[in-house]
Amino acid sequence: MRGEIYAYWYLRRPGYVFVAKSYMPRGVKGESDLVGYHGKTLAFVEVRTRTVKEDAAALPELSVTQEKERMVIRTAQRFLAERHVEQCPVCFEVVAIDNHPGQPPIVRLHKDAFSPQHDRPYSKKPASLLCAGRSWHKPTKSKSGRRRLKVAGEGCS
Repeated sequence: MRGEIYAYWYLRRPGYVFVAKSYMPRGVKGESDLVGYHGKTLAFVEVRTRTVKEDAAALPELSVTQEKERMVIRTAQRFLAERHVEQCPVCFEVVAIDNHPGQPPIVRLHKDAFSPQHDRPYSKKPASLLCAGRSWHKPTKSKSGRRRLKVAGEGCS
């Protein structure tokens, strides 16, 4: 079973309502595996899957690099602009799936795995420093004339 499909059904149980799957913005490199609401928060979910082999045991969530984080954030900004989302709390999550042949998958959900304000999702920073539920506002024009979204608030909530 594909990781995105398994993650979709896994997250539906606690109440996620998805509005997009495999979203790719026009003209920009990037993709969001799953986009959905959990309560009033819009979650952009990156899904990472690995088949666990006896000789290699890398955690799939560790494959989310800084470049991938930046790409997911840019894709989220584009999604919000294209869908004309006025203001909404946003979070970035990672679902890690370990496939063990002949056994049910092991799933780990990393809520608020990264944010536009911090460098690494799985750093040694205390969980209280990871920003949760950022509010994004309607796109504005920058000095160069390009549209961009602003993050409301400075520090972590």
